Amino acid sequence: MGKLKKGDTIQCRDKEDLLNTALELDKLHIKNDFLYEKDGQKGYWIEILETEA
Repeated sequence: MGKLKKGDTIQCRDKEDLLNTALELDKLHIKNDFLYEKDGQKGYWIEILETEA
């Protein structure tokens, strides 16, 4: 997934992609949250809240 930092977002294709990506981030101990709108555009994103140092 590359180097992620707090505040980064990952755009997902659909609900299934959103869930699978969030689960993978959880395995890497990267705290995240779902976004359903970003910059006025509706869709599926994951926002990175915290990464391991």
